Amino acid sequence: MKEIHINKASFSSEKLVKKYCFFLILLLFSCQNNKVRDVDGNSYKTIQIGKTIWMAENLKTTKFANGDRILYLKDDSTWNSTQSAAFCYYNHEQENSAIYGNLYNWFAVNDPRGLCPCGWEVASKKDFEMLSIAYGCDSRSGQHLKDISLGLWVNDSTSTNESGFSALPAGDRDEKFARLGYNAIFWNKEPYDGDACGYGNICAYECTLSNEVNFTLRSFTSRNRGLSVRCVKN
Repeated sequence: MKEIHINKASFSSEKLVKKYCFFLILLLFSCQNNKVRDVDGNSYKTIQIGKTIWMAENLKTTKFANGDRILYLKDDSTWNSTQSAAFCYYNHEQENSAIYGNLYNWFAVNDPRGLCPCGWEVASKKDFEMLSIAYGCDSRSGQHLKDISLGLWVNDSTSTNESGFSALPAGDRDEKFARLGYNAIFWNKEPYDGDACGYGNICAYECTLSNEVNFTLRSFTSRNRGLSVRCVKN
């Protein structure tokens, strides 16, 4: 019987080519106007508010737009000191990602490899400002942005989600995980370098919705916090 010799180098190259072909197909698919998918294959609902098209769900990708994996950090002290892009699941429970999305530090938001799917970008300070204005400004817009249909907001029975923005109380990660059920906190893509930053000028803008109140708070916080991300079509 004739021996069959397999060229391992060729076989390995073929696998690599197939891998990148699959990635390119997925990337092109995510750019279609009627579909919003990230490179992990997660699909997102969208909503148009004013002139802006928003994702109506929090981002849950574990990879950048170019396919590189985002660092998952479990240790609290490393999370609070790193200046590298990182993400986590709330309380390190992956099942929370399906409901609330992932929590990212601002270094992931600012990474040039891109956190959002093709054709999308992290919402800006201006995007959140216009979102608030569309539903009564900061003093009362929160009521129209929060989704209470799943019963996840603690002590909130009056919000309407009139906007379709569907904010859920995903909480955050600072020194510890906190505020699940109480706050939805979203990164803005812009850094904050003003004198008011109490973290050694390593802050960035964020937008907060809280339970039991209707206001929308737009402020700034440490870039090391783990917050939710919403993308807008660019």
